[in-house]
Amino acid sequence: MRNPVAEIAPLSSILYEEKRQRVPERILQIVRKCKCGSPQCPQCQFISWVPKETEIIKSYRWPFTREIVLTINPSLFNSPQEALDYVKEHKSISNFIRDIQRGRTSTRGSIGRDLFNPITILKWRVHQEFTRNGWPHWHILLEVQEAGKAGMIGEKRIHHYWKLSTWCYEQPIKSAYHWQRKVGDFQKLGYWLQDKQYQTELPSWAREYKSRTIRRAGGSKLNKQAITQAEPGGYNEGTISLEVALMVEILQYLYPKPIAIIRTYGEILDGCGQKVWVRILTEKVLIEGIFDMPYCDLRGDKSGTYHGKVGYVIPGDIWDLKRLNEKIDINLRVISLQDSDWKYDRTDPAHNKWVSTRGETYG
Repeated sequence: MRNPVAEIAPLSSILYEEKRQRVPERILQIVRKCKCGSPQCPQCQFISWVPKETEIIKSYRWPFTREIVLTINPSLFNSPQEALDYVKEHKSISNFIRDIQRGRTSTRGSIGRDLFNPITILKWRVHQEFTRNGWPHWHILLEVQEAGKAGMIGEKRIHHYWKLSTWCYEQPIKSAYHWQRKVGDFQKLGYWLQDKQYQTELPSWAREYKSRTIRRAGGSKLNKQAITQAEPGGYNEGTISLEVALMVEILQYLYPKPIAIIRTYGEILDGCGQKVWVRILTEKVLIEGIFDMPYCDLRGDKSGTYHGKVGYVIPGDIWDLKRLNEKIDINLRVISLQDSDWKYDRTDPAHNKWVSTRGETYG
């Protein structure tokens, strides 16, 4: 646990010529790559986004699941960005699903003579991808109430409610094996169709997209009836609304919201992995900071060991510390080792090691 009293000293203060003899030759570096964490990143998407989406998809029951693919007719818009802005502004996807669910029971006052029975949709999930030419398209999963042909959406209904393209269709889930294979491919690749990696790679126009967020996934919300109601006599909205409103107003005045720095997706993705977080352990000092150097450059030709949820552990010497000092971007803390949750074990002179209070041992 961090010592709140410990002062952050400049990293260079332990590297002065007259103090260099106080710093031991052996040091230990625990390195982590500073990832962008964006679902649009080819590497970071597999850290959290793909596993989370895979768990959601696995909850769908294949006999009741329908997959619909919606595309955009390029002749209707001047650019892919204009098409995406139109779909977002008009909420075209959610309106399409709502129209499918409520059906069409009368032709009065409407175009066309086709009637469609209402379909009960229990839940839905949509994933946005891109074509080879950079135009957006969507894969929609619907879990309906009835299995088989009774729950079929039908391409006539799809074309009736989706007017932005004629190339849209329904893909049936043929068997449990077929569904498991589709889910397995998504879990492995991060997109729906094999050998089409470009579907999740941002096109050039999207990398400079600033006006709105490009969401890769969305879906139905939780059932409101499942939300637990407040018990009588408890703290409900009616009894604390005035106090909460007053407190929020005071907090907003005291702590105004900081100005958001809007970055393009290109800036976010290009910066992924270009900086590293490093914890440096010496015999007497613990150093933490963000360093302006790529992860691969820090590892260099030094051998180390990767530990899950910890980082890449690399043994080093004083010259590694000097090289890092020249690349420091953010100095997080420099404290005495005895004020931290680490200690230097000298029990075995030939194999000195660092031990943490959590049971971690490196050396």
